[in-house]
Amino acid sequence: MVESIAKLLAAAAPNVKELRRDLREAVLEVARENAVFKARIVEGYRITIPDAERESTELEIGDLVQVLVVPLKARAKK
Repeated sequence: MVESIAKLLAAAAPNVKELRRDLREAVLEVARENAVFKARIVEGYRITIPDAERESTELEIGDLVQVLVVPLKARAKK
């Protein structure tokens, strides 16, 4: 049994390296095409996309974007 597992792992090693490379490339591609930043909600529940992120993603007024909201801290209840 141990020998069979060892053979499977040895055979899979090149594939694992390939998978790691492909995963790394996919992550880098996502990073190049997307932006992650912190923003403060202002009056009217608006946020501003920072200049660097707008430029790197080539966003223009009227573009539709997907937003995922992750609160960074909870506020004390009034």
